[in-house]
Amino acid sequence: MSPIEISSTGRSRSLCTTSRTASGETGPSYGQPKAVETLYDSGVTRGVLALHFHDTRGTGLANVYAGLECGITTYDSSAGGLGGCPYAPGAAGNLATEDLIYLLEGLGIETGVSLRKVVDASRFLAGALGRRPPGRYLAAVWGAADVIGGQQ
Repeated sequence: MSPIEISSTGRSRSLCTTSRTASGETGPSYGQPKAVETLYDSGVTRGVLALHFHDTRGTGLANVYAGLECGITTYDSSAGGLGGCPYAPGAAGNLATEDLIYLLEGLGIETGVSLRKVVDASRFLAGALGRRPPGRYLAAVWGAADVIGGQQ
């Protein structure tokens, strides 16, 4: 959808009973930070917009930062960055919750989510799946058993 189509959809939904409109890039991280600003500037109802990003090309966190600059405060993510997009060949996964929490906490934004517990959940999922999820924070602490410098 173009920003205009999303804007129209968002306005229509705001007249219904939904409390939040979610938007994400349809494809393996085609979204760029400037596109987030364009979407916001298109008139999508502020305060009810949630964003969903893949991180195939490493732009997920940059897109979140652009969204934060626009005042958007709700983001989808998945433990370890698991998931993908069934209609976007090559989509490596969703934005990892660990990466998102690490960014937000680094910016001084309290999330109420325990980074350690999300890492533990991702490690559990890795065992169940037989592979390490693609999240960047998880990769950085994969061998760490203890908290390092206040972070795991």
